[in-house]
Amino acid sequence: MWIRHNEFGDLQDRYLTSIGRAMLLCQGFEDTCKRTLRWWSVAKRLSDGDRIDLESAAKDSERLMESFLGIALRKIVGEYKINDEDARTLTAAKDARNYIAHESANSCSQSNFEIVFGHDEWTVLREHVLALANGHNLLCCWAYEFEERQPRPLTLSQAYPQQITDWILRPIEQWLDSPRS
Repeated sequence: MWIRHNEFGDLQDRYLTSIGRAMLLCQGFEDTCKRTLRWWSVAKRLSDGDRIDLESAAKDSERLMESFLGIALRKIVGEYKINDEDARTLTAAKDARNYIAHESANSCSQSNFEIVFGHDEWTVLREHVLALANGHNLLCCWAYEFEERQPRPLTLSQAYPQQITDWILRPIEQWLDSPRS
């Protein structure tokens, strides 16, 4: 059925603003995953003594990411021996990305959205955004250490997941905190 956007209220607008911000994080996660996979693949092949065509290696990771994010993450988890906690963080981030990209806006088009939007839906969205932020942060830390050849900036890496989550969800939180008649 058609989306009745002209019937949306302030909450739907704020919710969709937050979903749009979350999609920016989804794209950041996917891009950083792609970069990580590319660099790790090149490093592994170099350590195995293979000749590397960087352009070809970049295209390989592009094709893999275009196929499925889950396949790329399984490759990172399986071939590069990351610890179980990091594997769980990346899997949770992938699942959160899928929820945000494919399900999070579904309820927004319901005519009774303001009534439907309750604590449970808000909690689910917050949990998914935070899981995605944690996965993106992990990949960014690895990318930083690889590319800059120095330890990740602790202040930023420790604060980033909560800061980006708060920014993404701020439009909804402002609505929830505002008095309504």
